[in-house]
Amino acid sequence: MTASEYEGAEFMAEYQAPSVPVRSLDLTRKMYRYVTSGDSNTGWTRPAFREDKSGYDLAYRLGYDDNETVARTFDRSYLVTQEYDLEYYTAEYFTPAQQRERFVYGEADIKRLRQDSTAQKIYASGGFDGWYVPDES
Repeated sequence: MTASEYEGAEFMAEYQAPSVPVRSLDLTRKMYRYVTSGDSNTGWTRPAFREDKSGYDLAYRLGYDDNETVARTFDRSYLVTQEYDLEYYTAEYFTPAQQRERFVYGEADIKRLRQDSTAQKIYASGGFDGWYVPDES
């Protein structure tokens, strides 16, 4: 876990409204490993950062394949996007099939998110960006 990821996760956890979920790609597992130093017996959990099994992951292409705005994809939420997410799936040790399987969103989706009036950037540092998406009105 990089310093930027830790600081960004700390900001999002500290300043979020507790009832609003934080959706991210891989932050939960990385934050858990960082805090516990790999010791799974500590029992630490961060309720705001959940894994995709509980429905708090980012949608494929941030939902732009199916919707014009991110607010039509997500209910009221915080989103976390990272440079790491854009680069990880392209690692040379992944086969092309594995790269396709690991792809969730790319630069074109981030560009669209930046131009999306339903998303408000609330944090940016070192390739870690936090966004707020209000209920669609």
